[in-house]
Amino acid sequence: MSETAESSTRVLVTGGGLGIGCSTTSYLLKQFNARVVVLTLDVGAEMQALQNDPSTSSRLHVYQGDVTKVQLPILIISIECSLTPG
Repeated sequence: MSETAESSTRVLVTGGGLGIGCSTTSYLLKQFNARVVVLTLDVGAEMQALQNDPSTSSRLHVYQGDVTKVQLPILIISIECSLTPG
């Protein structure tokens, strides 16, 4: 994969705060240099470590809670802003 393609990879992961979802998020951040938005009810220790790691924290945006309780337009705008470079 070219450097341009790697740096432009953007992924939305649902349920990415724990277990295999968190492992997937970690892989995307470390192997593909991706920008990742995670929607999750719970955040585990591994996800907290990724949020605090200077090499991944700027590319990781975690929305914790029940996303079905958030107004959809607000959630979509928040995700779009999180995935926009800059």
